[in-house]
Amino acid sequence: MAQPSHAFDRKYFSSGSYDSYKDDVLSWTRPMARKIFSYIKDSKHHRVLDVGCAEGYLMDELYTKYDAEVQGIEFSTHALFRALPSIKKFITKSSLFDAQIPSRKYDAIICFDVFEYLTPSENKKAAQILVRASRDYIFFANPYKHSFQGSQKLNPDSLRITAFTQKEYQKIFKDAGARSVGTFNAGSGSDILVFRTRK
Repeated sequence: MAQPSHAFDRKYFSSGSYDSYKDDVLSWTRPMARKIFSYIKDSKHHRVLDVGCAEGYLMDELYTKYDAEVQGIEFSTHALFRALPSIKKFITKSSLFDAQIPSRKYDAIICFDVFEYLTPSENKKAAQILVRASRDYIFFANPYKHSFQGSQKLNPDSLRITAFTQKEYQKIFKDAGARSVGTFNAGSGSDILVFRTRK
């Protein structure tokens, strides 16, 4: 992991596009949870892993409204300290690379705004980890190259290392063994890329 966990502190969560972190997140978690659940509603367990879950607002929506079996991974001590009480027990403090993630366990894996803090080689390794852990769907978003979110001028983030185009991320996941099955936008600011690992 290129960045230390203490870098994602209170200042990080209150700067740049995070001016009003809670209000911003609450504006899109409900439609996002509804859309994600529409993909996995016919699965037996509705098991969801949120990688980089921060304070757990999306996990909370899936857990309380849809009775999903949720697990989260969060690297930031600050975010974990502020995690919602309803789902805090389901969150493990870890980087994606250090977490003990079972293979083929999760019906859906969510990974939003994590890969930007990884080197290009770590992006490839991270995609392989997600594909190995997924039973079916991966929902992915990141500040995309040439987008507002990916611009250091318009949306500065001193911790950001990479920003690839959507096509480049699709290739990274294809090389890792997942196929692209579409995109959607549920109001989070970025298109969500949807991948499947089930044959």
